[in-house]
Amino acid sequence: MNDYLLIGTGLIVSLIIIVSIARLVEKAFDRIRSKAPLPIDEEIPLSVPDLPASLPSVTYDENILSIGSMKLELESVIKQVLPMHEIIIVLFDSLADNSLFEVSNLAGIDYSGNEAWRAKLPSGYGIKPDPSRSSYMKITSVDPLKSYTSSGFDCQIDPSSGLIIESVFAK
Repeated sequence: MNDYLLIGTGLIVSLIIIVSIARLVEKAFDRIRSKAPLPIDEEIPLSVPDLPASLPSVTYDENILSIGSMKLELESVIKQVLPMHEIIIVLFDSLADNSLFEVSNLAGIDYSGNEAWRAKLPSGYGIKPDPSRSSYMKITSVDPLKSYTSSGFDCQIDPSSGLIIESVFAK
């Protein structure tokens, strides 16, 4: 009889422990579910280099790039603009219309309003540079100039020529 009592007590204690753990887990999930969704962090602005006062101000709205009093109507909606000492880096919104870009959606425009270069897309790992399938998504760093692509490359770009200095496949 003592053996049955011992086994019964062991089963009851085990059941109590399992139920207690289940309640703790349920409370933890309830707390997680009851929390409001976390807000998406606001984008941290790029720290733009100190530019000489002699350079004109640069702003944009949709596909209009303003350099001082000059207004340029560009081929597509602008996503990011980064004024630098010799050049203005312009990232066009690839989601607006990918078919517009023959080389890529990342350009360097001089302060006279002329396109100085168009960055090529990286290749490797079986991925060919195709602007209808891949694009630069965001400028992530100023010094050095870096941008990542929708195909998974993190690229360091020479701001004076638009050439890819280094590309790292990050996907």
